[in-house]
Amino acid sequence: MLQGDEYIRVDDEEKPSIIGTGTEDYFNSGWFWREGVFHAPYHGLTIKDDQNCRFSAYRLHIPDPIPFKKSISVEIEHGHANMLQEDYSSIAYWYQTEPHTTDFGKIPDTNEYLRPLGTKDEAYLMSEIIQDTEINKERRKTIQKAAKLRLELREAKKNGKIPNWFKEIDEIQFMKADYMGLKELITKIEEKKKIT
Repeated sequence: MLQGDEYIRVDDEEKPSIIGTGTEDYFNSGWFWREGVFHAPYHGLTIKDDQNCRFSAYRLHIPDPIPFKKSISVEIEHGHANMLQEDYSSIAYWYQTEPHTTDFGKIPDTNEYLRPLGTKDEAYLMSEIIQDTEINKERRKTIQKAAKLRLELREAKKNGKIPNWFKEIDEIQFMKADYMGLKELITKIEEKKKIT
């Protein structure tokens, strides 16, 4: 899931002017937050729960603001190329120079716009329901197969004995492929394996 990139569009851009390299990279970290929880002045990781796949991170764009005049859209993919249906939530603040002439509305006094997950057990149950849809199960199988094949290719290269089914297949293809591309790669390799 942490392979999801951020896409930031400002002032009605058709294509995002900022495209990131991964969720934990956006929060100024890396390597799947393997060092655990940390707190810095403008970014940090407050929760790292690998067992239940729960993370909470923050980033303040104080030293690196993203200026805009009319609009800003910030998206983070749910896994590489939006392959996963993960449960994300976010909060954003924006600061502006006063005075301003536009009425931006107000945050209501009531908390009706909030949707709490409920108890801890209910939250975990909801997470399981969201993550384990039929399409997700299929996607996870595909990603798992692709990861095994990529590892097999890497080991073959290391040993200097590349099997025929990996001829014309490059490791970079696994890295750059979206979900459909991975399916095609897997099919191509599995068909070559049958022939050999």
